[in-house]
Amino acid sequence: MPRYASLIYNGYWWSPERKMLQAMIDASQVNVNGRVRLKLYRGNAMVVGRESGSDSLFDTRSPLSRRNRGATTRPTRRDSFV
Repeated sequence: MPRYASLIYNGYWWSPERKMLQAMIDASQVNVNGRVRLKLYRGNAMVVGRESGSDSLFDTRSPLSRRNRGATTRPTRRDSFV
């Protein structure tokens, strides 16, 4: 079990260690933005979409991003990816 989860499970919500871990998590997530859509089913989480208005490293024009729009890659193009 991750340390953060263990602290919360054992009732150490107000402990200095939990507060320090939370401050580190908050600092690491300052530049994170956008949305991710998930499909949850029987203990699984599948990404069905993602978007970011700014600071995006994800290029929707890339051939690798086609699966996010439901398109498939043609078998004749598979050699260009290898």
